[in-house]
Amino acid sequence: MNLVQRIAGAARLLATGKLAQSTGFDGAQMQRRLVAWRAGGETINSLILQGGELQRARARQLVRTNSYAANAAASFTAHAVGCGIKPSSLVEDGALKDEIQRLWLAWTDEADADGLTDFYSLQAMAARAMFEAGECFLRFRSRRPEDRLTVPLQLQMLSFEHLPLGTCETLPNGNEIVFGIRARPDRAPDRLPLPRTHPGDVRQRGAGRAGAGSRGSGVPRPPSDRRGPDPGRARGRARHGPAVAARSVR
Repeated sequence: MNLVQRIAGAARLLATGKLAQSTGFDGAQMQRRLVAWRAGGETINSLILQGGELQRARARQLVRTNSYAANAAASFTAHAVGCGIKPSSLVEDGALKDEIQRLWLAWTDEADADGLTDFYSLQAMAARAMFEAGECFLRFRSRRPEDRLTVPLQLQMLSFEHLPLGTCETLPNGNEIVFGIRARPDRAPDRLPLPRTHPGDVRQRGAGRAGAGSRGSGVPRPPSDRRGPDPGRARGRARHGPAVAARSVR
């Protein structure tokens, strides 16, 4: 009797058009558990423009307030760079090689433009930023001889908030600004108009943007990140972004 009732019920649904015929793909069927699932066809850049800022803010807050997320960030950083990725000179001359290694070791202590840490800690900061937000920016700062540095070059680490995602336009000269990054028609990156301080810093009040911008900035990526980025993706996204929504699940 149950079988007859099921067949009769299926016939009624088929007559009303609510029972969709098979599409050939399980993931494209329209049964009750899938009928409310509406997947879009937007590009990854469109998705980042719509919700990238909010997702990354939530992802960063999750790392700061949730012990599991904090441990995941620490584990990712440890596996990506460990105690630091250290270069080794291939120069065959022993004396010259020793001099190069000594010079490198001295420069690593002076590499941070903010004077807070060394070169290997900058690597750890970049790896952690890769986990939290999918990107960070590195500014190469040339120094003057009177600064008395071992090498007249320092690195300044900038968080993703320095370059908001909301700016997308085409300039009169043909250059494009995609998520705040100015690019020429050949898609090569140009100057980045970065603010002088972090947009969320208390010192940001009254501070304008750096007029000259920053040339040569880039997105450091840990060597352990072997999963290639989405095709055409202009900016990064949090590695643990898909887990952010799980925070509200009880």
